[in-house]
Amino acid sequence: MNINSDHIAFWAFILSILSMASSLFTWLVYGRKLRKQEIKLNEYMLKERQNEDSEKRKASLRIYATYFSKGIGEITVANEGISEARNIRIASKCWEQPNPPVLLKDKKVFPCQLIAPGSSVSVRYHLIGTPKNRTPLAVVFWDDDFSSDRSQSYSLNIVK
Repeated sequence: MNINSDHIAFWAFILSILSMASSLFTWLVYGRKLRKQEIKLNEYMLKERQNEDSEKRKASLRIYATYFSKGIGEITVANEGISEARNIRIASKCWEQPNPPVLLKDKKVFPCQLIAPGSSVSVRYHLIGTPKNRTPLAVVFWDDDFSSDRSQSYSLNIVK
């Protein structure tokens, strides 16, 4: 009986050494790969957070025109972003040229000091005659927490 228990103990010892060597091999080979993958994942998550933070600081302005009737319409600037927009200005050759075909009713609206997220500011316009360009280009300029003097161009449909 002593011989059998010695053989069993010997083979148990050999198996434990083999399993320990196998675990060490697995830890050395795959542990490095897992650490590299974890580093890449952490870098990716850090970049995503930085992008989210920068998106939270951006205001996204959209400008569009609504034509009512008889040469009267409205130009609206809406903040579709997450951050507030400050110092909003709009520019277009359509109402800044001499003898413009479009006359803004209240020029005191722009530059506007502040448009909160989800809010908008409107100004009425009157058509004087028939404009040569039915869809003039308008540019909206603004400042936000992300950057100053950002701009976006839009084509306005001022005539039905």
